[in-house]
Amino acid sequence: KSTQVHLMLAVSLILAQVTFFLMDLVVSSDASKEPSVACLMVACLLNYFWLCQLAWMVVEAITMYLALVKVFGTYLEHALIKYSFFGWGLPLLFPLVGVSWGRNKFVDPKTCFITR
Repeated sequence: KSTQVHLMLAVSLILAQVTFFLMDLVVSSDASKEPSVACLMVACLLNYFWLCQLAWMVVEAITMYLALVKVFGTYLEHALIKYSFFGWGLPLLFPLVGVSWGRNKFVDPKTCFITR
């Protein structure tokens, strides 16, 4: 179970790095116009994958706690499904809410990062 959690954390790290490198392709030099759809998608994906990294680190801490502190009687039924929902599903809410609430104010077109 711990190796699968490590793998999911590594996948989220790799996907965030790939998305970060793709950001260079969609950055606009004109800051006065609205951000493109590709820029918005890159910013959302970066936000999502960074939140996934944080969530998988929390899952990692939970599995280490259960393995090292609460050694006996810590069997979780369908643990990886629950961990996957927490690690991949829960971070999806924040970029979706940010885009639906802010639309064009969510992304800076010059950098393709989320704004304040």
